[in-house]
Amino acid sequence: MHLCGFGSTRRAFLEERVGIPSSWFAYAAADKALSVGDASTYFANINEISTENPGRFFEDYILPNQLFGAKYDSKLEQYLGLVRDESVMHGLLRLLNGMSEVSKEDQSTVSAVRIEELEGLAIEVQQQKFESRVVISSGNAKTECLTVDHAGVVVTAQRTNTINPQEGAKYAFDGDLHTKWLDYAGSKETTWLHVTLKNPETVTKYAIVSANDAPKRDPTSWRLEGRTAPSVAWTKLDERNNQVFPGRLLRRTFPISKPTSFQQYRLTVTANATGADAMQMADLQLWVGSACSDPCCGVKCGRGKCVEGLCVCEHLYWGASCENKAAEFVPMKGRRLTNKLLVYYGELSVKECQTRCTVDWGKRCVGVTMQHTSDGSICRLYQGVSPALRSALNHDSYMSVY
Repeated sequence: MHLCGFGSTRRAFLEERVGIPSSWFAYAAADKALSVGDASTYFANINEISTENPGRFFEDYILPNQLFGAKYDSKLEQYLGLVRDESVMHGLLRLLNGMSEVSKEDQSTVSAVRIEELEGLAIEVQQQKFESRVVISSGNAKTECLTVDHAGVVVTAQRTNTINPQEGAKYAFDGDLHTKWLDYAGSKETTWLHVTLKNPETVTKYAIVSANDAPKRDPTSWRLEGRTAPSVAWTKLDERNNQVFPGRLLRRTFPISKPTSFQQYRLTVTANATGADAMQMADLQLWVGSACSDPCCGVKCGRGKCVEGLCVCEHLYWGASCENKAAEFVPMKGRRLTNKLLVYYGELSVKECQTRCTVDWGKRCVGVTMQHTSDGSICRLYQGVSPALRSALNHDSYMSVY
């Protein structure tokens, strides 16, 4: 019986008169939604099946049935693209761990190497999900503090990044803190980012997130404006000068004193730090809802706490939401690493070198070596499963430990 094709009247008859459980219909609808990549319908039906703990139901019943079939690889890739619920992702990771243990005993299942690759992909997807809730624009008044919907948004900038399209304007409004917008001419003249929403929104607060590197490229002065249509003049909503971002991937939020409904928003950066060679930011976030008068509303700090819209992280944690754990470094004086080189920098302090290791490369960076010369120190980052060292004059190394 093909349950997902039944109309509401026929479904009601089968449920009330025949006694077919409603969960059967929800399961069939969820399976159909998965086949076409309809994430919202898929998880709505999973929630209907198990209202108390949809994540555990997903882990215990849905995934095992789907993944242990002949097409577990493609199915898993599909699930990773749909996952939005944090408990579901945790369930997925636990299941992968279980599959890894099974594969050690039974080589007829998916290989341990493939499991490791999929675990890495799952973790990457988990880390790259939106840092805040996203809602569909409806034009209705909102009483919560939520980001505007990114679907159907058109993002343009004053200039196109022809040097590296992967750091173009659209990456400043994608909800992903690990991408960024970079304007190479933005240090010499003003630059703007233009966002056209799918529907008008009354933005009550906005946020700017600093990029992953080069603090001098941070914007320091800017102006946010809105308008209802291209033929209408811009209305200034907020203006800031001489601002500072004290950390990388750090989100600073700013309230809008007189919120008005607009469909187009423009952020014009008028200055950045002295000595900058470009302008960059990781993300521009627009927030809606009456609760946004609280600067900490909607700011999730994970391993930290929000203070005036900023996340103050616990020791060893960093990021706009304190979502990343930094490595601790064990010093090895008079030694240099002989692992495969990742990258090297000049004129960095030991602390800055260690930060590059943690922020840019994470656990892939096994450690750093500082070479001391008459002209300064050279910072080298290395990769590998474990550190390989040898004695060397004028060298000091630091092993990363998580």
